[in-house]
Amino acid sequence: MQTHLLHPFIIALLTFLLSSIIDYGTDLELKLGLTTLFQVRGARMPPDEIVIVAMDEKSDVGQSGGDFTQWRGKHAELIEKLQHYGVALVVFDLYFNDPQPSNDATLTKAMQNAGNVLATDCVQTAVNSWTECGSKSVPIDQSAKMLGNKATVVKVNPPIAELAQAMLDHSPFFLSNDPGNPTLRQGWNFIDDHLDHPTLPVLIWFYFLEYKGDLQKVDQPFSTWLSEQRRSCRSPLFKLPQSLSDNANLNNRIEEVICQNQNRYLDFYGPPESFQMASYSDVLAGKVNNLKNKVVFVGQTSRRQSDSFLTPFTDTNSGRMVGVEVMATQFANLLEGRNIAPPIPLGLSMLLFGLFASVLLTQFSGLPGIGASIFISAVYFGFAVWWFNLNGSWLPIAVPLLLQLPLAWFLSLYWSRLDQLKDAKKLKAKIEQITTENNRLINQFVDGLQQANTLTLSMSGEGLSEKSLGVCLVSDIEGFTQLAEKMPPNILFDRLRDYFKVLGAVVSTHGGKIANITGDGMVAIWVDPTNSNHQHSACLATIQMSQAVDRLNSSSEKDHFLTRFGLHEGEFALGKRTGDKLDDNPIGDAINTASRLEGANKLLGTRILASSSITAKVSNLLLRPVGAFLLVGKNQPIELIEIVGIRSEADNANLALSKHFARGLKAFRKGRWQHAQAIFNKLIDTYGYDGPTNYYLNKLGNQEKPPPEWNGYTKLESK
Repeated sequence: MQTHLLHPFIIALLTFLLSSIIDYGTDLELKLGLTTLFQVRGARMPPDEIVIVAMDEKSDVGQSGGDFTQWRGKHAELIEKLQHYGVALVVFDLYFNDPQPSNDATLTKAMQNAGNVLATDCVQTAVNSWTECGSKSVPIDQSAKMLGNKATVVKVNPPIAELAQAMLDHSPFFLSNDPGNPTLRQGWNFIDDHLDHPTLPVLIWFYFLEYKGDLQKVDQPFSTWLSEQRRSCRSPLFKLPQSLSDNANLNNRIEEVICQNQNRYLDFYGPPESFQMASYSDVLAGKVNNLKNKVVFVGQTSRRQSDSFLTPFTDTNSGRMVGVEVMATQFANLLEGRNIAPPIPLGLSMLLFGLFASVLLTQFSGLPGIGASIFISAVYFGFAVWWFNLNGSWLPIAVPLLLQLPLAWFLSLYWSRLDQLKDAKKLKAKIEQITTENNRLINQFVDGLQQANTLTLSMSGEGLSEKSLGVCLVSDIEGFTQLAEKMPPNILFDRLRDYFKVLGAVVSTHGGKIANITGDGMVAIWVDPTNSNHQHSACLATIQMSQAVDRLNSSSEKDHFLTRFGLHEGEFALGKRTGDKLDDNPIGDAINTASRLEGANKLLGTRILASSSITAKVSNLLLRPVGAFLLVGKNQPIELIEIVGIRSEADNANLALSKHFARGLKAFRKGRWQHAQAIFNKLIDTYGYDGPTNYYLNKLGNQEKPPPEWNGYTKLESK
């Protein structure tokens, strides 16, 4: 019992370990799971405070200025125009680390007058050190740092001094194009290996909070103040200044951004151009009016490979997302206090899912368990999408649903099969007690069996006895394998013991002997030379056994033993006896034929079938011939008789059914199939379902006449 209780825990642990290994090697949850959550959720509305001024092809052609990144005279005009509109902040996703003497003075004056302009420091890497930041960039030297856990050497190049002093502030904004994982998913809040420098989206957030009055001013640029606070976070005595904000919730968010991970998963709002977009040329021309109190991002929107990225929403229609939109996305996430993060570690979520699925599959084995697990998985998937849409909470879906669940199915079915084999082995051991010590156990099952006439078995001496002529009965429980799988072995053995006790008592009463019991099957024989009518005894015993089994089943609400019987008369040899032990089964054609008749019950929908040679000598029994059949392994057909019951106890309906069935069978055998079908249909209409009638109707189908080689009997293809 304790072992069974451990099954779900072991299955959960195995599925978790195997799935984790696969996920570690493939990033399945990140690449497929998170992407699926975004795509199923769909686009959502970004904050209204953000506008992107796009340096697009329209503006490029209209201004005939070439490279907008270096066209600083127009930027000065843009800043003045935006101040006229009353914007909160102007953010350039452009680099100003190369001087342009002809334009720098004008741009410096515009920035000084505005007092709300921020720009990007250029981050150099080993790959782009002489291209990304312009020809005047300082080469990377030994003082360069590693960026977090990325194997990329970087150097930060600020704007030229006069522009940097004219700006409100400036800071790096770094996005890496990773060939191994090309889809952009994370944004950096801090670059810890470069003086704990905050990235530009964090800086914008703090200045915008200050602009709205939600944050008190500090006596130094936020870039410097945030770097100091980030370093102070490492001290156990760190505490955020209480005077920073009167909003406790905002203070908690600020402390979380400053002191927790330097990078976070971005909550993308949709495909490219999900934010409010305005063309650079339209703003200069005064065509855009709704910019008051907005944070305006200025950047290129042409999809250059070096500054455009794949996102979870990227497809053939939407294309890649440019860097300025990613910067706006990160700022919007900070503004909403929202980012993608698992509510508990992803590994723990996977382990809990695996445990729940395993418990379900072990409690409801087979198809019911699989069906229930599919339903629960669908509910889990819907909940994961709902929670992701609500606040960005990331529950794993790819690993649990595509790896853990199928693995749990396989392991639970495999384990269930092992349990069945173990139970079957235990059952076999129990049944072998009946088989190997047949006589001793039969004495327990059948009252007074030891007093029965020992002459009937003829088992004195060694080796096989001489052939005997007698009646053989073979019985079998319908669907016993399924019953054995459902019932504990000890309960099943108790049920079998009562079952065979009932059968054995009837056999003994009517002068027969139980010659063998194997599993759910029984072989009984009547070979008493002093009894001239043992055929009648065998038939009467079979009827009473069927009735006794019905009474036994009525005492149980479920797991009934539905028994089929086959009777045949012929020669057979009995096994040898060593002392009191019966070692071998009765053997011979009569035993095999009786077994075939027992199996034919399933085909004909009957419970007791006998060969006509037995029933020819019996009286006062209601018998119904059901046709001639060529059994497997036989050369000649055998007339089969259904033993319905005792004639004196039969009601009129049974008597009439047998009479009309005989007419239909006669027509069938003579090849008048249309007539036979009409009789059988009328029987069903009059008396309801009847096994043999239904068998012949199915066999007839739509055939109007028999095949040319028809000879009046049916050949059975299976045992």
